[in-house]
Amino acid sequence: MDVEPVNGQRRTAGAGAPEGEPRSLTLDEHRYLVRLLERVGDDDRVRGLTSAKVGPLSDGGMGSLRFASMRPSRRRASRVVTDEFIDTDGVPVSVELTADQFGDLYELDSFKADFTAVRSWPTLRM
Repeated sequence: MDVEPVNGQRRTAGAGAPEGEPRSLTLDEHRYLVRLLERVGDDDRVRGLTSAKVGPLSDGGMGSLRFASMRPSRRRASRVVTDEFIDTDGVPVSVELTADQFGDLYELDSFKADFTAVRSWPTLRM
């Protein structure tokens, strides 16, 4: 699978890479991530969300995202923040936002208790 071009060249994604072409965050995803990052006082990463590109992960549609990067051999290195909320259908969702070994956002990993897709990201939680 090819992902974001750099200087006219394309790179090939490895195992666990996002599916499809990277895209901008949706408004709801952006708002939710801002709230998560503000909770831990991470203003630098909040500013970076405006230009962030993401792709969905193979998680059965539960909403997990991988942040696109041109750095080679990225891997999960640290937990930035966790959260839990009840989706609009009443099912609990657990979320973990992680960073890679370079300190860049790596994944927004979401797990819904019934393995269905997240219907709505919370908008009022802090």
